[in-house]
Amino acid sequence: MKLSRFFRRRQWDEERERELAAYLELETAENVARGMSAEQARAAAHRKLGNATLVREEIYRMNSLGFIETLWQDLRFAARILRKNPGFTTIAVLTLTLGIGANTALFSVVDWLVLQQLPVQNPKELTYLGFSRGGARDNDIRLTFREFQEIRTQSTGQFAEVSAAAFGGAAGGQSGPDGMTVDGTTRPVQTFFVADDFFSLLGLQPAMGRFFAPGEGDAAGKGPVVVLAWEYWQSRFHGDQQIIGRSVAINGHAVTIIGVAPKGFAGPTPALHMQAYLPLGMLVIDAGTPPDFLSRQDQRPFMVLARLKRGKHNLQVR
Repeated sequence: MKLSRFFRRRQWDEERERELAAYLELETAENVARGMSAEQARAAAHRKLGNATLVREEIYRMNSLGFIETLWQDLRFAARILRKNPGFTTIAVLTLTLGIGANTALFSVVDWLVLQQLPVQNPKELTYLGFSRGGARDNDIRLTFREFQEIRTQSTGQFAEVSAAAFGGAAGGQSGPDGMTVDGTTRPVQTFFVADDFFSLLGLQPAMGRFFAPGEGDAAGKGPVVVLAWEYWQSRFHGDQQIIGRSVAINGHAVTIIGVAPKGFAGPTPALHMQAYLPLGMLVIDAGTPPDFLSRQDQRPFMVLARLKRGKHNLQVR
């Protein structure tokens, strides 16, 4: 245990609470995508995690140092007794508004139960980003396109790269799964809509073809291309080596296969396996997505991922 953690145990505990809350939210969304009701999905997510309070208590215990713990408590108690003037208490709040609102604080959610298990480059540097609107249990990891752009533009001091993604079909809260039509046959497909730098942020290289080019999909309906998951390429296309350049349809919209993701990578969640990756702008083909979704403030489908700069692990930005 690092000594610095002993003196920051309360902050460390609050960070772990946010991590667990973020994990439960992601797990609940995945359960809903598998057909559970919201109540069943939430209960299943809690069962999978176990007792969150015990997890936090164990982490807190691991960051304690026996007699130093007792001494530290005594010193804190003495300080409270001597502190008769409330003027001695100060609260410092550094707010990064990002042009969205002075009362909205940006925080990083280091989901060590999810991201650190991914088969990607340096997974410990990855984090989800979201907004805290009043407390640890009032967090939002689903953002608008404008919020994503603001974060990407103004947080270069903390993050090496920032990207975004959105679930398609039922996982995105729509009425049903997306469908891919190949040779006249339509089957359900789990889609994932990502920014042009999504794969580079993860440090991945295509197994075949290419990933998305800069600016591909930066406008609604722009970028009618798709990257297949390696496993889906094997099961649906039988590992066809001539797949690059082939035209298929997703929800009736023609798209061109430009690449295949590396073997073993199935998206940024461990339970819901992605099968087809499309540019963000192509989210407009998803059922229920309005054509002006990129500019609307009531459309919050995007998860924002970031890669921390070296030496800034578990960073919290406010």
